[in-house]
Amino acid sequence: MFDLFLCRWYSLPNSSSTLGRIVYINRELLRRAAAPYVRPDEAVQAVIAAQTMGSMAIAGVNKYRILVVTTGRILVLDTGKFSLRKALGVVAELPRSTRLGTVTGVNSMHKTRVGDETLYIGRQFWKDIGSVDAAAPAAD
Repeated sequence: MFDLFLCRWYSLPNSSSTLGRIVYINRELLRRAAAPYVRPDEAVQAVIAAQTMGSMAIAGVNKYRILVVTTGRILVLDTGKFSLRKALGVVAELPRSTRLGTVTGVNSMHKTRVGDETLYIGRQFWKDIGSVDAAAPAAD
């Protein structure tokens, strides 16, 4: 389930059904949800929406996450089972040198291991994963 205040629906050409629509998640609203967890001395480099189940997620079982990549760390924020609108707490805090992995293939979701969880990241954020990994400092 997607929070309609957080998303925009775009119809694909020659499609009038809801199956032919793409959901784009608003990054600015993700930044606002993550703001209370970012330290004053940190700059946010990227915010990435993720979930704990793949594209066939079951409502009520799937959990949504916001990955907040800052200059000093990567935060994994819990946003609950139904929305990305409000961060409820920190699930994991990882060093900035953590890599999110190379996106390959044609699947709609990128699977990555972040902390103790396996997370799935939608295609909209794949370019962010590449830029975040490219900007990551070398591991200590």
